[in-house]
Amino acid sequence: MHDFYEIVRPVILPQLMVASVTIICLSFTLSLNYLNGTLLTSSQSIKFFSFPTFLFQIYYTCLVFGNLNDQKNALSFAMYSSNWTQMDMEFKRLFLLMMKMHNANGLNMKITNKLTIDLELCARVINMCYSIFSVLVKSQLKSRNNI
Repeated sequence: MHDFYEIVRPVILPQLMVASVTIICLSFTLSLNYLNGTLLTSSQSIKFFSFPTFLFQIYYTCLVFGNLNDQKNALSFAMYSSNWTQMDMEFKRLFLLMMKMHNANGLNMKITNKLTIDLELCARVINMCYSIFSVLVKSQLKSRNNI
């Protein structure tokens, strides 16, 4: 599992960043087209239909790794909740060793030391995209009103 995380981790952050920037750019371009009076059926606006693809990419990535983390944690809980206290001493030693090995690295799919990939991250990324988009549109509207 550790090897899998080490292989996938460097790919996830750029993937989330590119998808986020693309969502912001597509949204801003569509809003500029609308503000300039361009029809939403123009070739420039048709590109906006790829917007759900990037949203799905962020959502699905966070969903899969969130489920993976949840299943790993559920396995730890299930092992601890088993009837291991009623077993003989040899079994208890092996079970303790297994629990230590399972929890040794505290592996969760993280982008940074504190930022775990899960659906909460998805919501935070979408919220950040909307905030940046909102600032861009407001600045564009403000510059139009000043001209």
